[in-house]
Amino acid sequence: RTQSVGVAQALGHPFAEILLSMNRLSGLPNRLLGRHLWGYSAETKQVLATGQPRIAIAAGRRLVPALRWLKKRDPSLLAVYIMDPQAGYAEFDLIAFLAHDNPPQAPNIFPITAAPSAANAEKLAAAKVEWEPQFAHLPRPRIAVLAGGNSRSATFTPEDFHDLGRLSSEMAEREQGSLLVTTSPRTGTTLTNYLRLSLSAEHAFFAWEKDAPNPYHGFLACVDALIVTGDSMSMAAEACGTGKPVMIYAPRQGSLAPKLLQFHHHLEQSGQIHFLSANLPLPPAPATPLDDAARIAAAIRNLHP
Repeated sequence: RTQSVGVAQALGHPFAEILLSMNRLSGLPNRLLGRHLWGYSAETKQVLATGQPRIAIAAGRRLVPALRWLKKRDPSLLAVYIMDPQAGYAEFDLIAFLAHDNPPQAPNIFPITAAPSAANAEKLAAAKVEWEPQFAHLPRPRIAVLAGGNSRSATFTPEDFHDLGRLSSEMAEREQGSLLVTTSPRTGTTLTNYLRLSLSAEHAFFAWEKDAPNPYHGFLACVDALIVTGDSMSMAAEACGTGKPVMIYAPRQGSLAPKLLQFHHHLEQSGQIHFLSANLPLPPAPATPLDDAARIAAAIRNLHP
């Protein structure tokens, strides 16, 4: 969702966000679903049938059939897909494909460094106004620790999260700064406790709760550097989009999927990230902030001025 919204915001056109609901058939491969709406609810089919967009942007495997259906209904529609649709490549006008995934060579393939983000300058400016007073007492440099957790592509042990807290604290203490630490829905109680108990530097800690205010964008706006666990491409991309130094924590005892490792390597080669390690000095900011949402929007304008 945030990827599509990020590109739509960067385009600057009025846009509507349509949330699609699925049925059990949505789990079938896209090559079988084709250009049909078999995998969507009756309400979703009605919404898609009544709209008449000039540009449609989608991200996520289960939205591919809907985008292909819209393009079949109206060939003049500019159909934009973010990531790998896994089917119907030639039917899209633009596919924003992660470069580290070795995209196919075709005129409609647009390589990108990372997933586009909805955390634009306007959103971060508003978050800074909201959250800066709560962080004003913390000494600079302030270093955010954005902690994810276990997923199908990443495994962290409790010892990894102890290591994360220790290394982050050591950096903050060397720099005479402080930490702003937040967890996510994937972190869980055990990893959260290990992280919290390992912090020795001055810090503010926000354990994720479903209905509690979320300081995530406030962290992006109010800190001087960011440490991100290696389980989330989107979280890494949003951190890199701030233009501030970004460090990735890769688990020592757990593991990351090859696709995540390739992604991190690509970010490192392009100068966007460093890997968190013992005695690492606070790295400099990258020469150019990562903004693939703006790059995709510019490519769309070239196709649809």
